[in-house]
Amino acid sequence: MDFSSAEFRSRMSQICVAPHRLRLDTRGVQPTVSMLRGVWGAALHELDADVYGRVFAGESRAAQGQPPGYVLRPTLRDAGCGSEVEWILLGDAVRHASVLYRAWEAAAERGLGPARRRFEIRQVAGLTPEETAVEAPAAWALDQAHWPLPDAPQRTPCRLFFPGPLRLIRDDQLVLQPTLTDIIVAACRRLRSFLPWDAQRDWTQVAGAATDFSRQVPQTGWTGRRLDLQRYSARQDRDLRLHGIAGWLDLPQGPAELWPLLAVIPWLHVGKGTVFGLGRLRIWALPS
Repeated sequence: MDFSSAEFRSRMSQICVAPHRLRLDTRGVQPTVSMLRGVWGAALHELDADVYGRVFAGESRAAQGQPPGYVLRPTLRDAGCGSEVEWILLGDAVRHASVLYRAWEAAAERGLGPARRRFEIRQVAGLTPEETAVEAPAAWALDQAHWPLPDAPQRTPCRLFFPGPLRLIRDDQLVLQPTLTDIIVAACRRLRSFLPWDAQRDWTQVAGAATDFSRQVPQTGWTGRRLDLQRYSARQDRDLRLHGIAGWLDLPQGPAELWPLLAVIPWLHVGKGTVFGLGRLRIWALPS
């Protein structure tokens, strides 16, 4: 099968996202994403166990590998978390937005930290495909994901920067020097997991064509470093260290027909730990 970006865009049109930006007043507590996720998940489980299983735990279609239907991450201007987080609903989770938000309100009442200090949701905004904040959150399809650089995306030189941690796993080992092909394989896997059943027809061939095409795109080697994340697991009652990397690779002649796949990664994220905001991509112009 020949690679066609139009084929991917057609399938992306069947995946909805609903990005929210939550501005919080945490009353002096400095929460991590893991802490916020934990209190939100506990409140959701109590509020609606079925939606908890479908969205938070990713238990529906589990045999086919559907992951949790959200990403929770700090905003770029508040990278340490605390006062602002971005909460992105993916795929079927969009249908449950009202229940999921009520769980945030319940989480605020539950409170944070050992003292269970209540927090307040000061503002809820939506995000457009251009990552512009708007007053009312709304869902949109992934084929609308914006390419952030001027000129034709196919031939615009760019840098694929992962602020990290990025956790791509191959043969049970962390990939320390990822290539464009590693990124495309991970993006195809992530996309498939949110597609409706009927849109998964011939997906292996479509993804395989994109993977083969990625090997032909001129690229530099990876430049980066190790970057791990430590988080607390309430289920295991201990701190866990998630090993990852941060860094970039350059596409000096542009991404060619792969650009729609790259444009959705800032919303879907790739690799392990996406629910914590790991595997986020930023697409930059090449330094002059």
